[in-house]
Amino acid sequence: YQRRVRGIGWGENGMIGIWIVGVAIYALGGIGQSLGANLHRYETRHSQPEELAAEEEACLVPTSQDQGAMAAHEEQHPCLGVSGFWLFVLSGIFMSFALFFASTTMLAPMLLWVFVSNFWFANSINDEQIVWQHDGLAGVCVVLGVLLSCVGAPKNDESYDQSELLGKMWHVTFFLWASMTLGAIVGAYLVQQQLLQEEEENGRLGDTKKTMLNLTYGGLAGAFGGTNITLSKCTFSLIAGEYDNDKLQGVFTTPMLYIVASLLVCTYLMQIKLTMQGLEECSAIIVMCVQSVTEEFFAVMGGLLWFQDYKDFVIWGVVLFVIGQVLAMSSVVVLSYFRLERAEDAANLRASDRVLSESDEKLGDPKDKAWFHSE
Repeated sequence: YQRRVRGIGWGENGMIGIWIVGVAIYALGGIGQSLGANLHRYETRHSQPEELAAEEEACLVPTSQDQGAMAAHEEQHPCLGVSGFWLFVLSGIFMSFALFFASTTMLAPMLLWVFVSNFWFANSINDEQIVWQHDGLAGVCVVLGVLLSCVGAPKNDESYDQSELLGKMWHVTFFLWASMTLGAIVGAYLVQQQLLQEEEENGRLGDTKKTMLNLTYGGLAGAFGGTNITLSKCTFSLIAGEYDNDKLQGVFTTPMLYIVASLLVCTYLMQIKLTMQGLEECSAIIVMCVQSVTEEFFAVMGGLLWFQDYKDFVIWGVVLFVIGQVLAMSSVVVLSYFRLERAEDAANLRASDRVLSESDEKLGDPKDKAWFHSE
């Protein structure tokens, strides 16, 4: 079939640099999503009792806020969480329009903006401490990994009509992408439910299992997000392809367009639900970092396998892409583990302080107090 290529840099069709518009839209939308997620996390954290918030927060700088201060905050900022939620939702919708201007494999690494901006928002809004020896190094590795993937991935943009897209869906690579995505979602969900049940029965999880549980929140949201990006690209490609053939009549009389658009809405709703759930359970840095990298991976795989961008790969591009993906994924796992370790240390310190405080109330004689603390 005839390939309709749109907006490849300084293209032959006169669309000079149209992909730059898509990159700008994606970057701004990613920053908006990160800000919205942290505003929602801020409201959730300050609406919880102090002890529960201290246990659940992955690495907050210790504060002296009590329940009275939290209640005062709720009265002063009753709509902060709602505003953050809608900013997250609308930013995601805004990002989807970038797929009209550039390919999935080119835009997916721009999810790096969610990761980078989240570091700043989590620290300035939610007081989440950044230890540069650990968080900074892991962050640099993620940035480097995503940039390597961006450089190595092929950059093209095509539109397809219904028959052309169905032809790609009968290719073995489409079934590989679909089975991989579905398997990852089902597997992560089953692991999450098993760990939650174990935590409910035993009261707490070990470091490794707690790290796995934290990863599932962002991982599930990212898997649905990557699928949503692929379906969004499919929707825009269908609209452009059918419009080229039969104008508006072709667009509105294409059954596949309605099916894909319905799946697009469902996956986006699931991404929002899982992201908000993760923000209520653990650190915004962990949730948003894992989500951004996982979403980038599944979006790129959708472009490579469904739209068969792998055919445009060169050997050095394959090497850079694989190294970048492995580096980014492993760095996020290490980042989550380090932050969980600090959370455990903070929880143990607070427990020790609580024991000493209770002993001071029970021991009335100052000599007894001095003897107890020395012991």
